[in-house]
Amino acid sequence: MAEDLKDKILETASALFDGRGVRDVTIEDVCRALSISKKTFYQYYSQKEDLVFDVIQSRFETRKQFLSSLCHGKNAIEILGVASTLMAQKHWIDKESRMASDVMKYYPETFRKSTALRESDIRKTFVSYVLQGQEEGFFQKDIDVEAQALVFGFIHKGIAKYGSGNDSIPGKKISHKRLCSAFAKTVGFTLFTEEGWEAYHELFKDQLYEKNE
Repeated sequence: MAEDLKDKILETASALFDGRGVRDVTIEDVCRALSISKKTFYQYYSQKEDLVFDVIQSRFETRKQFLSSLCHGKNAIEILGVASTLMAQKHWIDKESRMASDVMKYYPETFRKSTALRESDIRKTFVSYVLQGQEEGFFQKDIDVEAQALVFGFIHKGIAKYGSGNDSIPGKKISHKRLCSAFAKTVGFTLFTEEGWEAYHELFKDQLYEKNE
């Protein structure tokens, strides 16, 4: 029962944050929505910042598990296609960016801590992904995997920042879809063997190289 209530607190807070913004949602709002007392709430969280952190981590784990389920049994080229398709879903990126902006502005320490954990996890996942691609013969064997994980992490973060409107770059605005296609192409030029390129063209050329807005 205790874990069930904690899950409900996280789910309710997450929905309220999306609707009203992280700053404007109070502990009282969460308690009212669940018809629980503040005393009950404080059995799970001593302060709002702890709840915000858990909501961020819970949402990240949910997305991670969803991606894992989509990628189960797929080779490295197919996984790239799945990841690129999800990245191109800008409405989802926008929602996460709005919450991230709120947390960064009003709860900077929580933002720093959650971002550090998330980026560490993403780097580990990327390293595992590259090693899989090397085993399958799709990725080059002489890659500095750890360094590439950092580089692609920087690129991914930049795409999210640019798409959220938090980055100022002069010139024509590039669509999120085009950025994601360019990202996939960059991964290919950096990692693929000849066999990798053949598999990529066969499976995902139309999807990943699309140039239209």
